[in-house]
Amino acid sequence: MARGSRVAEAKKAATTSPPATSRRVAKSDLQTIVISLDRRPDRMEGCARRLAARCPGLPAERFPATDGKQAHIGAHEVAESWNTGRNVEYQKLRAVRKGWDDLDTYQVRTLALSPGERGCAMSHIRAWRRCLELAGGSNRPLLVLEDDAAPTEDFAPALSRTLQVLPSDAHLLYLGYSQAAEWRRELSPGLVEAEYVWTTVAYVADTIQSGGPQSITVCVAGVRLLGQVLTPSDTPAALR
Repeated sequence: MARGSRVAEAKKAATTSPPATSRRVAKSDLQTIVISLDRRPDRMEGCARRLAARCPGLPAERFPATDGKQAHIGAHEVAESWNTGRNVEYQKLRAVRKGWDDLDTYQVRTLALSPGERGCAMSHIRAWRRCLELAGGSNRPLLVLEDDAAPTEDFAPALSRTLQVLPSDAHLLYLGYSQAAEWRRELSPGLVEAEYVWTTVAYVADTIQSGGPQSITVCVAGVRLLGQVLTPSDTPAALR
């Protein structure tokens, strides 16, 4: 999850599919995992309290995070550096859209990924695999949170409303968004199709059938519609 991000603080959820027959997924049936480091039980305890207060009935369980300071993570799964070029492209689009006079401040760089960032990226790759395991032969979605998730007061009703109108062919539903480009389309008052996502907040991942058995490749193909290449992961994120 990008530094400083918190779930459910954005007004709209973002998806990447065109309108299609909506699926009916009840919040109480939405399997949920919370990524959390073994060495930080205090963070999981705090997250559990916030979810119980703001989203009671959500079937959430802890998902052990990969500790980048201790675990070996292969470069074939998570890169050791990342390039800011795509982000800069959309930072400039956002600046123009907002009328900011700071285009010369956005510079393309190649930066090293820290052990914490690589561990966080690996945690999410494992979460996608967990999604496939739990789904079995179905298209059952999985809600992925990090342990700094701080749902707002209207999180639960907003999530329920969005799940009822979510297109059946959506690959990912982001429960928050740092808007860069204009929305591709507005599917409902609380749901939009996004062109690019650079801030990972909470998201609902879905397994998609593609003429054969489900695989992590199919799941990643859906994520690539958002303009991100995720295996090997090369985006900065950190679990502390």
